[in-house]
Amino acid sequence: EDVLAQFLDNFDTQTNPDGIITRQEFEQYYSGVSSSIDDDDYFCAMLRACWNIPATNQEATFAQALRSEGGELAREASKPTPGPARSSRNFTTTQSIDDRERIADRLALKAEFTELMKKHRDIMLKNKMGFRGVGRLLRQKDLEEVRYLPVDDFLACLWQNRLYVDDGELLQFLDTNHDGTVDYALYLSTVMGELPPARQLLLERLWGKLPTDRKGRTDLSTIHRTYKAPDGVSLNTFLGAWDARLVPHGKVQFNELLEWMIPI
Repeated sequence: EDVLAQFLDNFDTQTNPDGIITRQEFEQYYSGVSSSIDDDDYFCAMLRACWNIPATNQEATFAQALRSEGGELAREASKPTPGPARSSRNFTTTQSIDDRERIADRLALKAEFTELMKKHRDIMLKNKMGFRGVGRLLRQKDLEEVRYLPVDDFLACLWQNRLYVDDGELLQFLDTNHDGTVDYALYLSTVMGELPPARQLLLERLWGKLPTDRKGRTDLSTIHRTYKAPDGVSLNTFLGAWDARLVPHGKVQFNELLEWMIPI
């Protein structure tokens, strides 16, 4: 009964007034459920019980399929697949010492980049304006909304927030255009990470209720009218984050809402 009540609380006439549940909403709901269940077999058994799914070999989990003793699944897996015979060819390749060194150097550089992103994330999480402040500065430099910035402009925005990149070679992981620019949208998504599925779903539902243009943006004035501050301190913080003078074209993207909400 508790499980049913929780499920109905997530999908009711308030959250889905049109009476329709999308596949994305369904998957995100069970992503949240699965995060609290460590065992794959138990999760699959729970789903089968809730939705009356037959426990056939086709629905077997990966862990069950790998069992090597005393199980029907192992014997089924060992049977040859019917159909025309296929020729077997073996291909081998070797790496030179130089190739191996280049791969090792690349992996080391990637690890250094990952550590830098984690460091930037930790710094920004200490401030409610962390992600929002950096994202706003970057977008102010990108008035044409191409999402790419010259390296100097990108680093200047980070420097204003005491975020530093000591090794410029690391920026190659953000050069998705391969032209020496920085994909700042990729940078923001990398340092922010992801919200838990249930919270992400709620924000997507909120955004879906707002009027948007063909680029998926809403007016800043809509954000101002929609938000209801619980107290004066929250209102001042909100107005500082959504200052009309600092929002290019007066338009807001969904990712900006994530930048504001993740530290909260």
